Amino acid sequence: MDKIKYEFPDGTKQLKIKPIINGVKGRWIKCFPNVLGEVLIVADNKVFDIDLNEIKFPPISNGKNIKIGIVQRALNGDYIVAEIRNNGIVPNCFIFDKNRTFKAMFRIGDAVEKLLVDKDYNIWVGYFDEGVFGHDQLSTNGLNCFDQNGKLIANYWGNKDAQLQDVYNINISDEGAVYIFTDTCDKIVEVRNRNFAIVEDKSPAGSPNVLMITDKYYLKLGTGYRKGDPYQTLEDGVYTSLNLKTGETYTSPNSELLDENDYEIYKTCITIIDRNSREPQLVQVLDENAATMPMKYGEVYKDKAYYVVNNNIYEITASQILNALNLP
Repeated sequence: MDKIKYEFPDGTKQLKIKPIINGVKGRWIKCFPNVLGEVLIVADNKVFDIDLNEIKFPPISNGKNIKIGIVQRALNGDYIVAEIRNNGIVPNCFIFDKNRTFKAMFRIGDAVEKLLVDKDYNIWVGYFDEGVFGHDQLSTNGLNCFDQNGKLIANYWGNKDAQLQDVYNINISDEGAVYIFTDTCDKIVEVRNRNFAIVEDKSPAGSPNVLMITDKYYLKLGTGYRKGDPYQTLEDGVYTSLNLKTGETYTSPNSELLDENDYEIYKTCITIIDRNSREPQLVQVLDENAATMPMKYGEVYKDKAYYVVNNNIYEITASQILNALNLP
């Protein structure tokens, strides 16, 4: 059987973006926007501000060197520094005040995928599969909420509507609602006032790398690493393609039938779904040279996302995406 070939729909809009920082040095670089409106950069176990000035932290009380994987800030100015992997015994979340004086440390579990801090200083943590399916009891919850002292105040594993496995996205709205996308159930989940609800269940067949939420739209950036047509919706148990020119309906294809090179272009796209009508639209992202830009390993807070591609840092905002489609 021939490989399945994907093409963008006629008239697909494009969004061209330029890097906000060029040539950041380091092998492992990630950007973390936060509740203060800042973006902090982690590169080779060091933390930098947006001007690439290094932010140094003092030794913690047990003398252990921190393997910095994530850095966030609370509304009071505290820094929350987290390690991604953990042995189940020692702390892997460290709190420093706004003057970078060490305050506290505690465990938040193994295999931390995402960590965001809301305006009330709740620390929301989602885990990847080595944690969810591992032996760390914290990580097997799927999604946890800790207070600033490390007390577990809520978890959401085993909900009757959708078990939260492999939480690849966490975002927080202006009013404090938490939105996640979980790879297992392919649904957008809203946690509002500790109540859990599925709010969108026509998600792409590949988990979006970043999820933005506005009052009118769900914006799904990239497709994660899963193979599959990222612009299918599930209708009555059958995947209906949104992007094949033929518009044919078919069940989700076996990964062996996919054209690997062709699939790569879909990591460059954004799906915008109207929250009322559920109608989807597409935008393809291009870099400053008009080449398709793969959006992998992005980080988001509210309406801003950051990606590192070839050591350059790109910012993508919800307003940029909506303007590309002339949407309000």
